[in-house]
Amino acid sequence: MSEHELSAEEMAEDQLAYGTMFPEMRVREAVVTKRVKVRCPGCGAIEDTAVIWYRGDPWPTYGCTCQQCGYEIIESEWEEVAK
Repeated sequence: MSEHELSAEEMAEDQLAYGTMFPEMRVREAVVTKRVKVRCPGCGAIEDTAVIWYRGDPWPTYGCTCQQCGYEIIESEWEEVAK
């Protein structure tokens, strides 16, 4: 297992947390594939986030909201940083 891969227990915790935060998304089963740290292009803050892959989708979803400034970080702006 690489340093970015999640254990089965971490995946279960993330899936539970994700379903709790976004109950409308429970219809589609989401799998957290890895946790990463990304740099916000708006303010430079480092955000701890996860890459989500919805079952049935051809690729994972990269996107998060910066907790510092509220900037929506989209896939084209995704810049992973070392932990």
